[in-house]
Amino acid sequence: MCEDLKLSEPDKFEQDWEYTIVDEIDEQKIMEIMDYYHNNNLDDEIKFTLMILIIGYCNDEMIVGNLDNLLWEKVEKILIDEQKLHMPTVEYWSSLDVELEDAWHIASRMRKILEICDR
Repeated sequence: MCEDLKLSEPDKFEQDWEYTIVDEIDEQKIMEIMDYYHNNNLDDEIKFTLMILIIGYCNDEMIVGNLDNLLWEKVEKILIDEQKLHMPTVEYWSSLDVELEDAWHIASRMRKILEICDR
């Protein structure tokens, strides 16, 4: 995956690579990642990892007020269509244990997905 997408690979001591690599992702790279997700026969582990990275990117874009609506629609569709795989990620980014103003920027959108999926 890292080689295909030309992403820095985690070293053997790195934790949470899928969260920290987001700093290297720009708009062009996130489109490549989305294409890779859709156009390859990926196993669930890779899909799960890529979705964490994608949502991290979306959260960062929300912080600066720059989340592309078309990108979010695509992400939302994947999360709903593949909810069995991605529900733990949706729940994590929903920050249900804190008030919305103290949660991730993307938490409100993730909470809507929870409602749609009717956990």
